[in-house]
Amino acid sequence: MGIQACESCGERFDVQEINGDQPHKPERESIDCPHCGHKTWSRSTGYFQTTKLPSGKRKS
Repeated sequence: MGIQACESCGERFDVQEINGDQPHKPERESIDCPHCGHKTWSRSTGYFQTTKLPSGKRKS
């Protein structure tokens, strides 16, 4: 999914969809901000993994 900014704290982070090609109906999965824990939701047949960005890439 790429880089997203948190709706709550504004920090940017990387989101990867894991196993998103599974052969079943997509379900609602959480995307958790690794900085403040704020949750957003998206549909996927897998799940979402988030990681903090190195400090040089956060503010662009």
